[in-house]
Amino acid sequence: MLKVGLVVGLTVALSYLGLRWVAYGLISALGLGVVYVHAWWLPRHGINGWTGEPKEKYYALLGVSPRGQDRTG
Repeated sequence: MLKVGLVVGLTVALSYLGLRWVAYGLISALGLGVVYVHAWWLPRHGINGWTGEPKEKYYALLGVSPRGQDRTG
């Protein structure tokens, strides 16, 4: 929720200051980042960018353990 609030607040502030084109650029850059990660980077590492499966690979790539399990496996 914090990320969404920050992006919305920054977008509104930029728009209010007459920098609507900068706000649109920010939204576009963030959207391109999402597309890059989900459509190219995750599949390149053998992970479905839509579902995050297989979960084992996804968690290993992030360096975290799944809920309810410790890092020792």
